[in-house]
Amino acid sequence: MTIAPSVIVAFGIGVFFTLVCPLLLLVFLGVRKKISLVPVVVGALAFFISQIVLRIPMINALSAQQWFQTFAASQLIVYLLVLSFTAGLFEESARLVGVRFFCRKHRAYTDAISFGLGHGFCEAILLVGFTHLNSLIYAVMINTGTFSILTETSPQAAEQITTALMSAQASTIYLAVLERVFAVLFHMFATMLIFQGVNRRRSFLYYVLAVLAHTLFNFVSVLLTQYVSIWAGELFLCLGGVFSLLYLLHARRSFSSIDRPLT
Repeated sequence: MTIAPSVIVAFGIGVFFTLVCPLLLLVFLGVRKKISLVPVVVGALAFFISQIVLRIPMINALSAQQWFQTFAASQLIVYLLVLSFTAGLFEESARLVGVRFFCRKHRAYTDAISFGLGHGFCEAILLVGFTHLNSLIYAVMINTGTFSILTETSPQAAEQITTALMSAQASTIYLAVLERVFAVLFHMFATMLIFQGVNRRRSFLYYVLAVLAHTLFNFVSVLLTQYVSIWAGELFLCLGGVFSLLYLLHARRSFSSIDRPLT
């Protein structure tokens, strides 16, 4: 029983683009002074606190409840909508708090880009990068015969890991990597909305727009993947990423005095 070499290579490439590359890019941009350190850190913390500390543990706790399991199984579309909305609500709320209270002296266009990169890269590293790294390590262990160590100490976990890795496909792993590109672009777009709202003293309006956009981005992509195909879901994410990029370019050209830090 071995893991296909193509899958191991895909995991390796996934680790590079979702873990190593984001860190290298942040260091490079920081050295070249293209981004600001404070917004990057605040953006990363906004994701970490809103998702890793708050939302994901809450969802996991609810998922252990029988009534919630019944709800998720019987009302799948509503369940997916709730997950999408709470993702937007938690992340955009954290983004708004971060911009208003911790980026008072960092409200320029490059600061918005920095914040968005910090937020998006933190998500990519924690949710995808480390997952691919673990999968890569386990796959190599299985193929080299050293996975028996885990099998002896925790046979049930070892069986689950082996089953998941045996069913993994290289194309799906590459799609997950590509999906992170679109997601980072979206996070930069949502961050730009929050920055513009704060600078224009219309925080609530832009916050609502960001939450709705976040909900739409997540919900439609998951819905298409669930009921049409994974390719349909990825196509929607691609369109969302392209739109986000165009908006970012437009915002740069139109970043007037109204979008600069208020004194």
